[in-house]
Amino acid sequence: IDKALKLLELNACQRKRVIGALFQMFILFVTLSRHSKSTYINVLRSITKSPRISIETQMKTLNDTQQFRKTLDVFDKHKDKYQTMITDRVVVQALRACARLGFLDRGQTIHQKLSDNLLNNVYVQTSLINFYS
Repeated sequence: IDKALKLLELNACQRKRVIGALFQMFILFVTLSRHSKSTYINVLRSITKSPRISIETQMKTLNDTQQFRKTLDVFDKHKDKYQTMITDRVVVQALRACARLGFLDRGQTIHQKLSDNLLNNVYVQTSLINFYS
């Protein structure tokens, strides 16, 4: 994949998007096929070690495979490194993991630390409603 992307002369941001799209296509393929969950998880492990995969994609994939604690681990690492770059998608996935694990205190802490922009985001608001319900 790396060689093909270099031939296309994409910049780093474009490469990241293409790899993310390919990863999403892989997820769809696995979902539609009858591969075992262990095969899916092994591929996921190898891909999520790559820094090119976006944090949002990693967290969503971990949530989709019911690895909620790992989702929160990724969130914590990202939050500590890039405090000002937390996106609505990252918050949505973190709240989803907290809800599935029953971590009310953890979800409330995330809620309390959200910026006004994120608090006014419709996706975050919907996730907060789902979290508290």
